[in-house]
Amino acid sequence: QQLRLAETLLAWLKCNGSTLEIARLLDIHPQTVRYRVAQLTELFGARLGDPQERLKMQIALEAHHLLGTKPE
Repeated sequence: QQLRLAETLLAWLKCNGSTLEIARLLDIHPQTVRYRVAQLTELFGARLGDPQERLKMQIALEAHHLLGTKPE
C-alpha cells in the first residue's frame, strides 16, 4: 500500500491534484484516487498545501523512481 500511495502522491503532484488526470495516468477509477488522496491528506496534512514541501516531496519521489528504489 505504501508504494501505491507514493505513486498516487507523485501523480497528484504532477497533475496539480486533478482527480481525472491522476485516474487516467494511473489507470484507476477516480473514486480510488479520491480515497488515496484522503489517506495522503491524513498522513501529510498541511504539508500538502505548502509549495516548498510539495516540491521536496516531488523531488524525493522522482529520485526514487529514477533510481528504482522504494520511498520510506
